Amino acid sequence: MKKQIDFKGLQIIHEVKPRLKNIYIRIDEQGSVIVRSSKISESKLLELLEQKEQWIRHHLQQRSSQPSMVLGEEIFFLGELHQMRDNEIFSGFQRSIKGLKSMDKAYLQKQYYSFYRLNAESYLTQRIEHFAVQMKLYPSALKFRRMKRRWGSCNSHDVITFNTLLMQLSAEHIDYVVVHELAHLKHMNHSAAFHALVASHLTNANMLRQSIKEYRLPAL
Repeated sequence: MKKQIDFKGLQIIHEVKPRLKNIYIRIDEQGSVIVRSSKISESKLLELLEQKEQWIRHHLQQRSSQPSMVLGEEIFFLGELHQMRDNEIFSGFQRSIKGLKSMDKAYLQKQYYSFYRLNAESYLTQRIEHFAVQMKLYPSALKFRRMKRRWGSCNSHDVITFNTLLMQLSAEHIDYVVVHELAHLKHMNHSAAFHALVASHLTNANMLRQSIKEYRLPAL
C-alpha cells in the first residue's frame, strides 16, 4: 500500500510493507523520497521525518546539482564529459546511434549501457590484472553488470563483480575500486588491516575513499 503525504513542502511516498521490521528511507532516480516500513502511525512517520529532514534535504540538493548529459551528443567517460563529435574515440559510437531507427530515450540508454559494458570488460580487466600481480591477489572470476548502489563486490568464492558504470568515474577512482575489491580477497571486511592493505598500493587511498562517496554522475 502506498500513501503520499506532505512534509514541509516535500512530497513523501510511504510504502507499507507488513513484513518489514525496520524503517527505510531512500531517494529514487527521479528524486522521489520514499519511506518503506510496516504499518506505523502518521505521528511516528512525521517524527522520523523530522529526525531525518537534514539528511533528506542534503541528498535532494545533491541530486538537483547532478550534472546532465545530452544523449546522442555527449558522453561521460573516465571522469569527464565529452562531446562525441569532437573525439575519435566516441565518433563511431555516435554514428551508430545516429543510424538507429528509434531515438526513444529508453532505447538510447540501452546503447550507452552497452557501450559502458564493452569498455568496462576491456579496461577493468587490464587494471585488475595490473594490480593483481602487484598485490599477489587473484580473483577466481570477473563479472560485469550494471548496479544501482555498488561500484563492485567480492563474494566468498573470490568472484569479483564490477559495476559497468564505473567507466564514468575518473581513472584514479576506478583504480581505487579495483584495489578495494582485490583487497577483499584477503580481508572480507573493512577492518584496519583491510584499509592498510589498500593504502599500501594507493598513496591517496583515503582521499579517494572519501571523494568517491560524493561523486556525482550524470543521469542517463
